[in-house]
Amino acid sequence: MIGTKLAHYEISSHLGTGGMGEVYQATDSKLGRNVAIKLLPEAFTHDADRASRFKREARVLASLNHPNIATIHGVEESEGRKFLVMELVSGETLAERIKHGPIPLDESLEIAKQITEALEAAHEKGVIHRDLKPGNIKVTPEGKVKVLDFGLAKAFSGKSVEASLSNSPTISNMATQHSVILGTAAYMSPEQAKGKDVDQRTDIFAFGALLYEMLTGHQAFSGEDVAEILSHVLRSGPDWKLLPAETPPSIRKLLLRCLEKNLKNRRGGASDVRLDIEEALAELKAEPVTAASLTELARASRTGWFAFGAALVGIFAMAIPAVRHIREVAPVVPLINASINAPEGTAMDFGGTTASGTPELSPDGKWIVFGARTADNKTPLWIRSLSSDSSQKLAGTDGAIFPFWSPDSRYVAFFAGDKLKKIDITGGPPITIADVSDGRGGSWSSHGIILYAPNYGTPLFKVAANGGTPSPLPRVEGTKSFAYKFPWFLPDGRHFLFEDQKVQGNKDVVIRIGSLDSQETVEIGHAGSNAVYSSGHLLFMNDDTLMARPFDPDKRTPQGEAVPIAERVSSVFAGGRKGAFTVSNSGLLAYQSGGGTVKQMLSWFDRTGKSVGTLGEPGSFPALELSPDRKSAAVQTMDATGNIDIWIYDIAHNLRTRFTFDLLPDRDPVWSPDGTALAWDNQRERGRLLRKSAGGKGMEEVLYEDTGVSELTSWSGDGKFLLFNKNSPGKGLAGVWMLPLLPEKAGTPLKPTALVDTASSEAWGMFSPDGHWVAYQSNESQQQEIYVIPFQGPGGKRQISTNGGTFPRWRHDGKEIFYVGPGNQLMAAEVTLTANSIEVGKVNPLRVAVPINRGILYDVSLDGQRILSITEPERSSSRPLTLLQNWTALLKR
Repeated sequence: MIGTKLAHYEISSHLGTGGMGEVYQATDSKLGRNVAIKLLPEAFTHDADRASRFKREARVLASLNHPNIATIHGVEESEGRKFLVMELVSGETLAERIKHGPIPLDESLEIAKQITEALEAAHEKGVIHRDLKPGNIKVTPEGKVKVLDFGLAKAFSGKSVEASLSNSPTISNMATQHSVILGTAAYMSPEQAKGKDVDQRTDIFAFGALLYEMLTGHQAFSGEDVAEILSHVLRSGPDWKLLPAETPPSIRKLLLRCLEKNLKNRRGGASDVRLDIEEALAELKAEPVTAASLTELARASRTGWFAFGAALVGIFAMAIPAVRHIREVAPVVPLINASINAPEGTAMDFGGTTASGTPELSPDGKWIVFGARTADNKTPLWIRSLSSDSSQKLAGTDGAIFPFWSPDSRYVAFFAGDKLKKIDITGGPPITIADVSDGRGGSWSSHGIILYAPNYGTPLFKVAANGGTPSPLPRVEGTKSFAYKFPWFLPDGRHFLFEDQKVQGNKDVVIRIGSLDSQETVEIGHAGSNAVYSSGHLLFMNDDTLMARPFDPDKRTPQGEAVPIAERVSSVFAGGRKGAFTVSNSGLLAYQSGGGTVKQMLSWFDRTGKSVGTLGEPGSFPALELSPDRKSAAVQTMDATGNIDIWIYDIAHNLRTRFTFDLLPDRDPVWSPDGTALAWDNQRERGRLLRKSAGGKGMEEVLYEDTGVSELTSWSGDGKFLLFNKNSPGKGLAGVWMLPLLPEKAGTPLKPTALVDTASSEAWGMFSPDGHWVAYQSNESQQQEIYVIPFQGPGGKRQISTNGGTFPRWRHDGKEIFYVGPGNQLMAAEVTLTANSIEVGKVNPLRVAVPINRGILYDVSLDGQRILSITEPERSSSRPLTLLQNWTALLKR
């Protein structure tokens, strides 16, 4: 091959042979750059299905753009031979480096940290390596780590020729089928060795084997043949005595967690592993005089929460006599780092699209409140004293979102059941303060005023903390804003920060300062999330990095540039963006690491809750609807930047096509009754309802736009009407409105009318298949229930649910109404329809849990026997909260 040409690539040298083909160095004559060429096995030439599948996978892999991942430039073909074009990476592989013996501890950890950063970036895009091993890791002469062949084990589906047992080739049968072994024997996870489906934890196991080998110079699992190696992977562990004596306890513990054979007990994500390694590196680099105390605290926090106040008193008392000496030796940062774990059997998962009980420290720094999902899928608030090692559930707070504290740290306010409520942490039931329909954050001033956002797309409202009549704050003219959210009072109790959502989508957030005494607001900058004030600084997100910017609360102006405090902090996209971070007045900062978008799945279930398949790849999906013939699904999808678009899935072929392309959040897709068109909503200065051919041809048509227009919900069977949620001016509560798709007079705009819009909150109207009835949810009985009313015809209203219900859908033949009941469990109510009445029969609980969000996250097959639902990550992915005492010390580093 040397000296030959493949397309416009001139082969110059042979780089090696692997389980996935021959690798050569070549020159790209078009771009004048050196590249690596991987010739694909001959089988690809003769197997169109495999080649097509590989090409699809390669497109995903080519989207990985990270400094620690070797780039795939493309898939090419020349004279019937297919080949990959990849980034040419100089340097030796870890396999070559380890041949010379163990790698020193600090160097091993630096390499390991870069590997985890590569894994973290890939896992966020749903890409699993599947073949992580020393031969697939290169270290450049400059010390930069490059992970090679990312995801190719899945893309390939051919058999390989065995080269050696220590570097056995990828074992593969058909890469897209179940019961397949993918990976290299010595680095396979137990589930991979058994041929089971794998997730990102397979890479975590391989990483553990890799790190062990770097530290010891020996494979974690070895044997005379593949069978013996796999036997060790499945049944035994590595020889821990080979680890160097200086290996920190934290790294030993990390190795144990990474190489755990039980998936549920294994380290759940690359970000968690990275944080462990960064902690160990920080300890290694720390001055001896400070390492002992801080390491002891960190160790205590990892094994269980400690009496924080008492520990700090003891540490600082011991430190006082030595302060002068320490400062003479080296600068010391008096920063204490600990962790808060979720209560046993629960999970704290704040990142993603599902609104949750994001953590909030009390102003006095003695308490923290947070949401955690229980095993029965409920989401109450939990409270924890920072001088205790346990959390207590706050009764009556199921479904609570966006909690915030009273200034005296006695009450917690929150949103639940379409109400703004408060609860005394010393005891007693929650007390309702005001009605809301989809609360988006609040703040409690020192003057007894609560400022809150009652819904997405409304102005802020204010109300007395003891109750009263809420009143809206006027919108700021000329700002082109459509949503004010997540207010935060400044120390004077009259001025406040708030998030001003602009037209470009979730990523474009403007932070403003407003006043209870004036309509005027001041823009103080752009951010990636809400902002809060503490200790002379504004804290906010820039992408996934938590930033702090000096700020004068009296002048109400920034005083310097923002600096980073913590990386890869989680956030929730809630019609805007709220970071999973919180501060107290006493110098405490807490946040949840993780960053990025929570990966969900589109999953099929039968009525018993048994999983019967998936649709597409992991992602973030705030809403979905199946087409009338159930052959396609329109899915609202959010990318890593927070931009929301609609994609159409071909269910039979498991392929998807992008439907919307702009930078506005395109949401809530609804199919026309004949399946030829889609309608949806998005937000510019005002809410808009749009329509376009489902095939993507032609321009989108704006049907209607107005302030208050919110979610589109249903299209009538005769094609003549749309239903949508609309927020009523001055109260921030939703009503069900209908839009006729034929104008009253030719050439006049379409004019909507209210179908049901009372002093209560009504939403999510759904036409029955025959178009004679509309199901919807309402809180008229003080909790959300499902009701049915006639649509422009005779008949009376009937209540369908009896113990709470949201998000109704009809079965295709009109014989059942599905809805989300208590504990997010899907329910199916049998109904009998006549021309003038509806009779409710048995209500059947289905063993399918549906996440709650601002969109409908499920739909049902034609016969009502299968449910397509969005499923959240496993609870093992829950990350603890990081708690920092004296966080401003970070600014001095």
